[in-house]
Amino acid sequence: MARAFRLPYQPVVAHLIPTRRCNLACAYCSEYDQSSDPVPAPVLERRVGALAALGTGIVTMSGGEPLLHPDLDAIIGRVRGLGMMATVITNGYPLTRDRIARLNRAGLDHLQISIDNVTPDQVSRKSLAVLDEKLQLLARWAEFDVTVNATVGGEAASPEDALVIARRASRSGSRRRPASSTIAAARCGP
Repeated sequence: MARAFRLPYQPVVAHLIPTRRCNLACAYCSEYDQSSDPVPAPVLERRVGALAALGTGIVTMSGGEPLLHPDLDAIIGRVRGLGMMATVITNGYPLTRDRIARLNRAGLDHLQISIDNVTPDQVSRKSLAVLDEKLQLLARWAEFDVTVNATVGGEAASPEDALVIARRASRSGSRRRPASSTIAAARCGP
């Protein structure tokens, strides 16, 4: 983290999009498509190298769903190998015990999982009912920090979902690494 603040004029955090493809289609999101190929690994490696040369401290990978990129582990390893922190923002659906172990081996520093409601609805399938199992896997196996993020729309049928998600997130940390939560309010609709 200190690297990010070493010089007065350098990027602190850079966002890297390894793929725009996503396994979901949340109504509020415009950051995905179902047809783009993943960015080739050599292109991503060059971009990571350029970010390191600029003195970037943190590289956050999102998308689409970054865990769908076939070479994400190698990209995370490259980020870490060049002395930068590696973070991933995910919808959590692709997380398994094996996938978490691969992220551990790659050197991931931080993972943000997005959970938007308690039960799936027409706006988002990223629900606590579906993803609670993923939180349990993360608590047991992740060697990286985990943050739960919820985007609760202004037109949400159940805005109290944010409190339920925050309470669950506070219990999802492991003894090694406590989890944190962020609730973002956003207006969805007119």
